[in-house]
Amino acid sequence: MLTARLEQASVAARVSPVEKLRIVHALQAAGKVVAVTGDGVNDAPALKAAAIGVAMGKSGTDVAREAADVVLTDDNFVTIVHAVEEGRVTFAAIRKTTFFLLSTGAAALVAVTLSVFAGTPLLFLPVQMLWMNVVTNGVQDIALAFEPAEGDELSRPPRPPSDGILSRTLWFRAGITGAWMALAVILGFIVELHNGYPEIHARTLALTMFVMLSFFQVFSSRAENKSLCQLRLLANKPLLYTSLAALALHWAVMTWPVTAGLLELTPLNAWEWLLCAAVGSTVLIIVEAEKAVRRWAHRNDATAA
Repeated sequence: MLTARLEQASVAARVSPVEKLRIVHALQAAGKVVAVTGDGVNDAPALKAAAIGVAMGKSGTDVAREAADVVLTDDNFVTIVHAVEEGRVTFAAIRKTTFFLLSTGAAALVAVTLSVFAGTPLLFLPVQMLWMNVVTNGVQDIALAFEPAEGDELSRPPRPPSDGILSRTLWFRAGITGAWMALAVILGFIVELHNGYPEIHARTLALTMFVMLSFFQVFSSRAENKSLCQLRLLANKPLLYTSLAALALHWAVMTWPVTAGLLELTPLNAWEWLLCAAVGSTVLIIVEAEKAVRRWAHRNDATAA
């Protein structure tokens, strides 16, 4: 009865401390995420029971501040809105970076494992794996953390409590992209060997292909649901500059004899670079297609409802 009335009501007046606590429990039982603000002793039980209790720092009592999770030092409710928005932007950045690292890391692991079971020479040497993780992926994931707000943070509903760092959507996306990246790299390596190229050339092509796949994967990681076409290219300048710098650095290392000898790489011609770029862009196409399908299904569900 109380839950049904709360669904229709916007204001509850002359509420006792026990009734405030009862309202919080009723909303929580209905699956709602409840936040409570207060400054008095009578607000303490509700502040303690809520998912997040917010007490006033200037006018609030000691009891209210002790029971709350957050204390507003300026007693300004607008600060709560800014805090929620900033918190969602920060969590989204963590989620995007985790997705990128998980998908690329899993792809490298699966690709190397497949090469062992296929009986081919080792796909990547240890020093090449370190180069890939520290120099290329290492700078991109840091820059991805600077991704700005997408603009719809305050219109999104709260995350389900059961959600972890990655949502089901991102787990699925990491699985399909990681599997495709691993398959593309190992196939490129095997084809090069069958065409008579030496191991160092085939390994260089495979490594460059993986670098290109990571380059496009990091841009597909900028938004969970929005298309990349809806995002401004220069909105995250650190990501753009570091990604391009990583490609330039990889080319320089392959070209300079000293570093090429240390990493056991050999220069590639322009056509081979274009091939790696074309294969790398496929991961972006896969992610954009998956996002489009999800948006289409969501619109159809909304229309049916």
